[in-house]
Amino acid sequence: MFKNKIYTVIYLSILVPVLLSAAPLDKYYIPQQSSGYTTQTTEPNVDDEFRNKVGSLSSEEREILKKSFQQKMNNAANNQNFDAAAYYKRLIDILNSF
Repeated sequence: MFKNKIYTVIYLSILVPVLLSAAPLDKYYIPQQSSGYTTQTTEPNVDDEFRNKVGSLSSEEREILKKSFQQKMNNAANNQNFDAAAYYKRLIDILNSF
């Protein structure tokens, strides 16, 4: 009987602080996630500025830039960041126009 009381006291001495320190769960919530993805569009003048800057580069520099953008596009697609992948694809399309 005395042994049971000791176990009960030990159990309560462990359990009570844990229960008292636990915060109410109602203040924790999971934020809503949007379904699907949205594509960001840039203003046409941003694309024109990029086209003008790239036009002044040599063909070797454009190829290096294109390879870099292709790698970034693939990494973004692998990370399921489709907005970034679409952005890099648009830049690659501009580079391919030369």
